[in-house]
Order: sequence, then structure tokens, then C-alpha cells
Amino acid sequence: MRAWLALVCVALGGCVFSGDDSGGGPYVAVNEITQQYDVAMCAHLVACHEISDQATCLTTNISSAFYIDPAAVKGVLAGKIRYNGSLVAQCFAQLAASTCNPGDLANRRPVEQCMATAFVGLGASGATCTQSDECASGQCNTNCAQGEQQCCLGTCLGDALPPTGPLAIGAHCPFGTGGYDPCVVGAYCDSTTAVCMAVKPLGSPCQNTKECGDGQQCDVFSTLTCIDAPHLDQPCTASGRCGDEGLYCGNDQICHHVALAGEACGAGQQCSNFYTTCNPTSQTCATYPKLGEDCSVYQRCNDIGTYCDGSVCRTPKAAGQPCHTDTECASLYCDTGTTLTCMAPATCPL
Repeated sequence: MRAWLALVCVALGGCVFSGDDSGGGPYVAVNEITQQYDVAMCAHLVACHEISDQATCLTTNISSAFYIDPAAVKGVLAGKIRYNGSLVAQCFAQLAASTCNPGDLANRRPVEQCMATAFVGLGASGATCTQSDECASGQCNTNCAQGEQQCCLGTCLGDALPPTGPLAIGAHCPFGTGGYDPCVVGAYCDSTTAVCMAVKPLGSPCQNTKECGDGQQCDVFSTLTCIDAPHLDQPCTASGRCGDEGLYCGNDQICHHVALAGEACGAGQQCSNFYTTCNPTSQTCATYPKLGEDCSVYQRCNDIGTYCDGSVCRTPKAAGQPCHTDTECASLYCDTGTTLTCMAPATCPL
């Protein structure tokens, strides 16, 4: 049985809170979230024929908007924020097993929404705080003095928020909370009425895929109706588009898998844009430039842990080195406001 707040004693003789949930089974440690997300995302991409294999994917510089605030991790380790690693493991398992059709109901809740309650503040009303994530209410009144930008102490406002689940059909849904649709799977928040409505049958008018039934997508490029978008080896004559990730509509108006590294791309085949581009000389899909190679054409580098400086793929810079963007730094943080140097991400002392 895993302790809710497990004490991890470090070599120097001190102990820090690792912020944990109870129960056994699959679990993602708070300092391994990003790595385990990559593992889950790669499993999905390989299954959808967008990258050749898991090992290749895990060494590829895949663009992703997934982000974990270092301040939240620090709050967990300081015992100010509860972390549910079992929930994160469930969310990543769903991502890894997700199908290639974005119209499937099981795929419509992004992993960030699944993880919405993975970090919960422990501070009761009146507790000292530096960020809202430390408070059970999600509200920290910092009362920053004039000129202060961050890290001024405050107090938590209000009590713990009541647990909320997905909203049932017919419920009022002020869309926009967290940027996600708040209704249960099989329903959507209607933007006109602000009420959770059941998904629509095939052929119904729509503005977004979230309105359509399981497996269907909204044909936003043409008819604005719910359609069963074409899949592998099916005709794509009507729209010139295919419904699944990892597919493209070929010159023969049939849906095909995108070509992977080393495969032909000279007769209209499309390469997987996650890690390849069509080499005009060899007429095969080639990976983006690697460390030390010229990246001036695509402004992308293939190897994880590298960046394009405008002309060559380089290793990210250490703390104290000059920079202009976060991608140049090993810490992924460039102090563009003052020093223009790489440094550790700014977090408030706890």
C-alpha cells in the first residue's frame, strides 16, 4: 500500500515530502511525468503508423504542448500540494491505448483534462501561500506590494472546492472552464444554449466534431454535417481528407498510411511530418537534421535534446550561457526579461 504522503529520505540525511496518493497499481512519480507522457504518446503514434517504432519515437524531438509547471512539482515535494500519481497513470494509459480516429468518444477528453485533479492544494483558508495551486480553494491572495511581480507571500482564500464531475445531459454548462468541454462523454456543451446536449446522429448539422456521435466527425471543410470520415483503404473522393491520424488521401483518392523514414515519397506519397520530410533527390522520406547537421531549410532538428540555432542543430546550453529563446537552454528557460542567459525556471520559495 502506497502512503499518501511518503517521506523520501535523501542521502544528506534530510527528508522531503514526495506528495503521493494511496493505493497500489500503476503509478507515475511526480518527477517522471514528462518522461512517462512521452512513453504514452509514442505508443499512440506508433500504433497510428506515424512513427516506425517506440525506440525511434523516444529519441525524436516531437513537438508537444504538454507542460507541467515546475512550481507545482516543487509544491508537491514540499508537502503543500497533493499529487495523485495513480490518476496520472490512468490518464497516460488511456492516451497510449487511444484509437487513431479523433471522432471516437473515448478520444475526446485530452490528457490535460483527464489530469485536471492530479494536483490539489492542501492549504486551508488562511494558510500561507505563494501560488494558488497550494490552496485547497485554488485561490491565493498574495497582496503583492507595488512593484512586486511574484513570490510575495499571501493567504489561501476560502475552503476546499466541492468535488465536481462531468455534467449530465440537460445540465447548465458555462463552457470555457479550463478550456475543456465539461459534459459527460456522449454529450457536448452547446455554445448557444450553454446546456449539455446528447451527441448528434450521422448527417446532423454541426460546427465541431464534439457535437457528433461516436466515431463520427464534423465535416468542417464542406458540408458542416456529422460524417463517417473515410478510413484506411477507403475512398476519400468527397472531401480529399481521411478521418484517422497517420493517413492521407492519395492521388488515387484512396486513404493510405503516411510514409515513414526510408519509404518512397516521389509519386504523391506524404511523409509523416512528426520526424520526416520528403528528400527531393532520393525521393524517400528522410528524418530531419541531426546534431551538427544543417537545419537552415526546415528550422527543425530530429534528435531529442537538440535545437536549431538557425543554421545548425546544437546541444542546448548550460545555465549562464547567452540565449534568446527557451529552446536554446537545457533548463528550457531563458531569462529574456533581463540577463538573456539560460537558468533554472523561476519558482517561488516555499
